[in-house]
Amino acid sequence: MISVEQIRHLESKVHSAVERIRALAAENRTLKERLGDYEARINEFQRLIDAFKAEQSEIESGIVSALRQLDELEDNVDASA
Repeated sequence: MISVEQIRHLESKVHSAVERIRALAAENRTLKERLGDYEARINEFQRLIDAFKAEQSEIESGIVSALRQLDELEDNVDASA
């Protein structure tokens, strides 16, 4: 036969388990929110990286073009001399 004390002990264990589940669920929600924040930051960083790469490519093209023009100018000066 099951005693009242066994029922109280079971009830205590169930109560502890329910509280632990609630705490874990709250922690899970918090972690999901933080993950969402981190994902948003990662997306923003990716946009910044993409913009930086595009700017770097444009800068590189400008430098190459300027060097080409300087080479042409040097060739013209050497040919005239």
